[in-house]
Amino acid sequence: MLLKWCDLTIISSEKLDFAKLIKTYEKVGHKQLGSGLTKSIAKDYFFRSGLCFLANEDLGGGKRALEGYCIEDPSFEQDRKMKFVAALLMACEAQDADQFAKTVQEF
Repeated sequence: MLLKWCDLTIISSEKLDFAKLIKTYEKVGHKQLGSGLTKSIAKDYFFRSGLCFLANEDLGGGKRALEGYCIEDPSFEQDRKMKFVAALLMACEAQDADQFAKTVQEF
């Protein structure tokens, strides 16, 4: 139900509530971590949450969130999507548009 709300919000809204989307994605991601069968799915929700931090221009919050995800499951640190979000956060923090574009192209 929560994920349908997220999808509908993204599709139908001109002004997104990124903070609420982040909380929802994190809630679902944490729930997936609890099960060995769906643990890998948590990465997708944490990836979406990381993108929402970027869109919300909350670089510090995004970095702290990624660190937290990696503490909860160390395999996240080597995940391609997590590396992508981390690189985007670093490029934004450095205000390096060229590095941001390069990171997006390489993904």
